[in-house]
Amino acid sequence: MESIWGQSNHRTQLFTDLCQSERNHRMSYSIYQQLYQLDYFQTHDYLLQYFDIADNQTGVAALYKSNSSDHTTVLLNYYDDQLSDTMEFKVNKGKFYYNVPSFTPSSIMIHMVVLEQAIISKIETNILFVSIPRSYAPIASMSDLMALLYELKAEYQLDYRAFISSEMNESSDKDKILPIALGAMGKINIKLHTNHLKDKQIKRLKQRVALLNDSLLFEQDGMVKTTIHDDELLLEVMHYRSKPKKIINELEKVLNEDTSLQMINFETLKHDFIKQYSKEKYKKFVKSNTVPNLIDKMLMKVYPKRYKHIVVLYFLKPYFPATETELTKKVKRWMKTIKKRANKLFNRNIKAIPQNEQPLVLNLADFQYKLKQHEFYHNNIPGQLTKPALKKEYLKAMHAPLLNIGPVIHSEGTYYTVNVDQIFNEIPMYIHSLIKASSDH
Repeated sequence: MESIWGQSNHRTQLFTDLCQSERNHRMSYSIYQQLYQLDYFQTHDYLLQYFDIADNQTGVAALYKSNSSDHTTVLLNYYDDQLSDTMEFKVNKGKFYYNVPSFTPSSIMIHMVVLEQAIISKIETNILFVSIPRSYAPIASMSDLMALLYELKAEYQLDYRAFISSEMNESSDKDKILPIALGAMGKINIKLHTNHLKDKQIKRLKQRVALLNDSLLFEQDGMVKTTIHDDELLLEVMHYRSKPKKIINELEKVLNEDTSLQMINFETLKHDFIKQYSKEKYKKFVKSNTVPNLIDKMLMKVYPKRYKHIVVLYFLKPYFPATETELTKKVKRWMKTIKKRANKLFNRNIKAIPQNEQPLVLNLADFQYKLKQHEFYHNNIPGQLTKPALKKEYLKAMHAPLLNIGPVIHSEGTYYTVNVDQIFNEIPMYIHSLIKASSDH
């Protein structure tokens, strides 16, 4: 098989095509068409497919099937399906320049290059490439993605050994340090509904959350980032060791120090609404309103005199806790291999995240069992009439470490930049090393 993306100019063109497709909201089509150029998928077209996810969106899956092993590495990537046509990109003097902080095209290109190299070398392990739109990836399409992975596992006798993503990393050292996230740090997305608050009130809330962030970092429990999005305060909570309920309790304590405001959970709002009206009325609201409108209308009906002073806390699904498992030792061994090669070939120092270099492994089966017991979390996801659930067999099949090996980006003026050689050669080499290490018997 002759290489399509073996030369730098071919990879530059692939990157450019993916950028244009992302900007024009045709990413899944472009990914499918690019992969179909490979001889392997022309002769095994059934191993390259679209799959349906929420809201008429599609993902793309491509499987290279080895004849000698069931060990499988999943290359999992996302693309931004909501970027506007104001997105700009260019290539100049060995760097890609991008005016939005997203390098999904380079991540997808890396995985395409890795997949092609694996096919050409007839690697003795399976490679599954999966790409889904980011806005649905961790939300509506999660059950669809898990169902697909389970179906492919059963149909082709796949043993998932590792999941690899290649999202961007930020580093203050431009030359020597490449951060690699080992496993999945626990993540909760919390929103504070603040549509009716004044700017001064929102500013005070952000200041209080910043204080909470300082205390969590001091205790090495996690971190909280705040942004304003759709008139709501979005808190992205990355927790390392703390239980999520602890962070939420601290958050409530901090926010309720403001006596002019009252913070309630969505569970309380829903309970009071149903008590005053009915479950049927609530179901109608859910079916006919988006989440912000749903909360607004419920607030005005339940607390007509004081709703402008109420902040509602709720979650975006799903919730990803971080857990350590027996796989941790394996991941450490894999990393040793990558570190040695990085130092020898690129004079590169690999820095593991989190800082203590204790890999956290995403154990989906474990977290789902805990999730079912976590009623507080479930009851504070607005807009759902039934609890989200993934089948137990899906989750058991996904018991494998998740690692992020992605490009280092830097901000230069109005653009974000990434080194061309790093995404063309260096990172694909690391991923190949990891695939070989993870598939060893």
